[in-house]
Amino acid sequence: MKRITCMAAALAGLSLAPSASAQQEPPMWVSTGGITVALTYSYTDEALVAKDETGKVLGPNNGGGPTFENTYTVETLAGPVDERVPVKTVSTTEYGSKITTGKWGNADIIKVLVQSGFLPQKGKTPFLAGWSLVVVYDATGVPAMYIRHTDKTSIPADDVLSIVFDESGVEARAKSEKTVDTEFSPLTGEPPPPTTVHTLSETFKTRAMATVPFVSETPGDPPIPLDLQGLLSGGGKITVKTFGSGIDKVFEEVYVPGAVKLDKILGTSDLGDIIEGTISVGAAAVVDLNLFMPPQ
Repeated sequence: MKRITCMAAALAGLSLAPSASAQQEPPMWVSTGGITVALTYSYTDEALVAKDETGKVLGPNNGGGPTFENTYTVETLAGPVDERVPVKTVSTTEYGSKITTGKWGNADIIKVLVQSGFLPQKGKTPFLAGWSLVVVYDATGVPAMYIRHTDKTSIPADDVLSIVFDESGVEARAKSEKTVDTEFSPLTGEPPPPTTVHTLSETFKTRAMATVPFVSETPGDPPIPLDLQGLLSGGGKITVKTFGSGIDKVFEEVYVPGAVKLDKILGTSDLGDIIEGTISVGAAAVVDLNLFMPPQ
């Protein structure tokens, strides 16, 4: 299964915990993009106010509040004041529901992850400021999900966030790739070393699935996952980074994804909510992993 975001091991040997001497090491080029979750959830909610058995609205201290259903009976009396008897009895059963919607995004995800203990408490209550959702791609484009603080604390998040290509392999792709190898024949002395120039750019559309943490039914429990499906579109290209100079100059290829979006999302939660919206990843920027995620 090809993954856009995957389990931490999928970084194929890329160490995301640089050593203490990272500042003396050559750059470890990776690319990273910020994630924006913009979902709405819809669910069935109570539309009636609770009534007692006679149809009188119950107060907040007597079991009142919203409800789906009421059953009550009203009697009509007639006759002399001291001899009234029921002449009509009306029993009513009523049901009422409505659709309630809410938004679910980055701040909500961070909140439930802090409350569940997945993220440490940093700063002031409710400990949301400074955190962001990011994807880190290795030089070949293999990605992993992280939640990163402005103090550069980075928490692996593949277990709670993911976007995965559909296993069917059905996709639409535009790809341009070329490799040019050049060798030099000597006229006098040593020839220049051979050179290789590799270029690649591509865009694609395909079905994909995503997982995003959602609020738990019981406060304090781990967040429940949202299982989502949608249309994934994006692309990327190869760029070249260098390190050193002269004969020690090193050229490294880095795959840099452009903006990626999962839209036309439709999914459900374990609580029965209908989930819609988009999950997008901004165009990636090339960074030195030793600086982006320094030793903690």
